[in-house]
Amino acid sequence: MYAAHPILVCAAATNIAWLAGCAGQARPEKVDRDVWDSPHFGTVRKTEEVVAAEGLPPLVFQLQQPVTVRIVDETTGKQVATAPGQTGDIVAVDASSGIHVGGRPVAGIIAADHRHAIHLDFEPPPSGPPAGETVK
Repeated sequence: MYAAHPILVCAAATNIAWLAGCAGQARPEKVDRDVWDSPHFGTVRKTEEVVAAEGLPPLVFQLQQPVTVRIVDETTGKQVATAPGQTGDIVAVDASSGIHVGGRPVAGIIAADHRHAIHLDFEPPPSGPPAGETVK
């Protein structure tokens, strides 16, 4: 019982020191609204191509919005497949079962020793006023 006593005292002292350190932090008096306010209306969407995943197969990625999916063999530099994808679709690149987008086969067997990349092509935003604004 007496041997545990110094350990408990040390642990309690450490906790008190940690809590005192947290309480001593100053809070800002004023929040700069320009830092927090966005100049964009509605949602901000990606409008360019991005690489979602790359490497040796298998590769898997779940889509978060509708896009055009392109699979590129990075070893040869050639495009292997292109397919539309919807929100929630799984893009699977596998050497033995091929390429699937949302469960639909879009290309056959690919080289297992080649690096591949899943490219996502986002649609450009619609032209015109932001959603919710009227044209006068």
